[in-house]
Parts: sequence; structure tokens; C-alpha cells
Amino acid sequence: MNREEIGHLLTKAAVIDNRTVTPVLIQSWHELLHDLDYTDAMAALAYHRIHSTEYLVPAHIAAGVRRIRAERIERSITAPPPAELSDDARAAQRWLQHQLKAIADGKTVNRALGGPPPGQRRPGPPPEVFQLTRDAMNPDDDTDAAVRRAALQVACPHCAARPGAACTLSGTRSPLLGRPAHDARIEAAAQA
Repeated sequence: MNREEIGHLLTKAAVIDNRTVTPVLIQSWHELLHDLDYTDAMAALAYHRIHSTEYLVPAHIAAGVRRIRAERIERSITAPPPAELSDDARAAQRWLQHQLKAIADGKTVNRALGGPPPGQRRPGPPPEVFQLTRDAMNPDDDTDAAVRRAALQVACPHCAARPGAACTLSGTRSPLLGRPAHDARIEAAAQA
């Protein structure tokens, strides 16, 4: 965020907590939060205001942005690295880290790959990364379904979903996507 965006963030916070926004305050917050995305920071501010009565400090915004980025990754499906990287573990790891960063930044996989704007279809067949992901998902494999059925028998220690209820994204009511349940719930079901 630039100083102007920090000023907007602090002005929005001041509407609720009556803080005085000064150039010194803006500079101090900018030094701490300059590397965060403005839209994510504003979402973190809104989340904090809804879920907490604590006086807002930079750590609340940073933690909120980390939560937002983690949830984007948690609900996404990442494709395996391209086959040509199978012999180079470091290159495959860099490729995966780049893809996860793009997802955490709020880019869809399609946009991260330089695809068309939202709402427009890419001409021709889907990109290779989508085909690799689709191929990695075996519809005849009931492993995920069996794991999900077993996990639903117990409460989730991670998101506190009750037995029989689906796991949700942290701090929301949105269902967990891309995985049958949180790892902690799967482990709890295995021990039950």
C-alpha cells in the first residue's frame, strides 16, 4: 500500500474508533504495512470491526491479510508442476510457489496464467495446467468420498464443525473446497 491508501485505511478506522489521523500516524503505519495489498487490508479492517472490540493496530491488519491469503490458497486447487520439471525438484518447487503466490494475491489460476478477463472465455482448448489438474482428479477414485464420510463422523478440531456438518473456511460459514475435510478432522476420525 502507498501512503495515500494507508491514509484511506486509517480514515475508515477513525470513523469507528475516533482516532486522529496525522501524517506521522500514516507514515508509521506505512512503514509497517507498505507491502500489503490495499483491497486485502480493507477487507481485514472490515473483518476486525465485525469480529473484535479491540482497538485496531497494524498487527490486526497484517494478521487479517494473512488469513485472507491463506483462505484463498485453502479453497483453491493447484495443478501439479509441468512434466518437464519432474527431474528438477527446485524448479518444480519454484513453479509451485509462484502459482500459490498468484492464488494468495487474489488472482485466479486463469488470470495468473495470463488468461482473458473474468467473464470472457479463452479461445481453443484449456491450458495444459488445467488439463494436468483435471487428469490428476480421478472420478472413479472413491478415496476422497470415503475420507469425507469418515471425517464427518467426528467434530472438526480446526473449524469446530459438528459431526455431520461440512468443514468451513476459517472464520466464515463458507464450505471448505478442494479437500474432503481439514487435516485435523481426518486425523481425529482416524483415532476415533
